[in-house]
Amino acid sequence: MRPFLTISALCLSIVSGCTCGGPDEPESPRPPHAETEGQEAHAALAYDLEEPAPPREAFAAVTGPEAIAALSDASRAGSWAGLRHGREERRSAGNFACRLETLYGRAPIVLPDRAAWVLRDEETGVVLTAVVDGSDPYFGAVVPRLAEGLDPNAQTAAANVTLGLARLLDATAPNDCGYTIDGVEVGVRDGEYR
Repeated sequence: MRPFLTISALCLSIVSGCTCGGPDEPESPRPPHAETEGQEAHAALAYDLEEPAPPREAFAAVTGPEAIAALSDASRAGSWAGLRHGREERRSAGNFACRLETLYGRAPIVLPDRAAWVLRDEETGVVLTAVVDGSDPYFGAVVPRLAEGLDPNAQTAAANVTLGLARLLDATAPNDCGYTIDGVEVGVRDGEYR
């Protein structure tokens, strides 16, 4: 079984100013939706999305055999909806897919059960996947493994790059588009998510 990279777990080490109530600091107010420390950390990460979005050119599309290999090697990094609680439009597979298509063209990997984009961050070389399937739309990251597990420095870089791509998607208005995933039509038509 492939280990999962969870962005919410990384929040404690990568979000500047994250005050999650350590022993020497006062506990920060817990958002109303945060039931556990993990959800609180996830909420703190969501606030980091207020930074400016990187430009479209910060990511280059990866295609062909390299994209297929990256899709199979990627660990799930987190759902787009999970980065911002209370934003229902992020649960729309069509919204996610059409924003990606607006930026990087038609999904290069379209299977009966999913559509996927593979992108490389031009600055760090981190390879991300953006996947639409029967669950909430989600990001994945190819993280090198060390003898003792996933490389923590690579995990931090992947989490930061994932946040950049999420900010870019937030700043992008989706064009109309459509995909069929598991027999269900998803997309955007006339500004309506489906």
